[in-house]
Amino acid sequence: MVAALAVTGCSRGASTAPRTVTTVVTETGNPSGGGTGSTGAGITVVDPNALPSGTVTGTAGGPQGGTSSSPGANTATTGTTGTATTSGTTSTTSTTATTITTGPQAAAATAALGTSCATVLSDADISRSMGKSLPAKGLRLEDVPNPDVHMLGRIKCYYGTDTLTEPRQLVVALAAYATPEAAAQQTTVTVQSETAQGATAQTAAVSGHQAQILLRDGGLLVMPVGALTVSIAIANGVVADSALSGALQKLATAALAHLA
Repeated sequence: MVAALAVTGCSRGASTAPRTVTTVVTETGNPSGGGTGSTGAGITVVDPNALPSGTVTGTAGGPQGGTSSSPGANTATTGTTGTATTSGTTSTTSTTATTITTGPQAAAATAALGTSCATVLSDADISRSMGKSLPAKGLRLEDVPNPDVHMLGRIKCYYGTDTLTEPRQLVVALAAYATPEAAAQQTTVTVQSETAQGATAQTAAVSGHQAQILLRDGGLLVMPVGALTVSIAIANGVVADSALSGALQKLATAALAHLA
């Protein structure tokens, strides 16, 4: 089962003003034991200039057992309250807010998540790039943000299927990050993970951006575009192995043209 969160899209124009993402994680447990972090809550992007000192806004899921802080993040006040239980023991509930200041490119990356899957890649784009058509149906998923890696949100577009039970022949994922550095770091992590599992890697230029193409049981292209990452995966057997690299580059070029 896929956990999903609707991400509120910002206006399409990019803002140069710094923004903050404030995440609040609530942890409940007894004083001597580990708590359980809350999951699946929302995330809010706010203007830091509009926040009075000490203000906490927005919520986000935290890791199991506690809260996370990322390098360079500012941590707001943490409050703790005690409640007596019928057995005479005391449980504690603490709320920790972590504020992450985003770079100027985060607004454009977040706005890209509002793009429809049919706009990211049209049927004609797919046919031209892959040399074949897919069934005219699709599925869009919206993933929860991940403050651990400064990810503000992610969408996944499945092409050729409208259920989670059918094979995923073509998948495009767009993820928005707080900064271009965070987006580049996650791309590096993906490449390292795939090559560790036996993928062969090659570098390609796509519309002026450096993309990594990883071939293993199908093909995967990943690339950072500012604070956005673009990932395109073609399942094994959908196109000939010899055509995978070219098809991925053509699909990426088409997707970037629609996101511009």
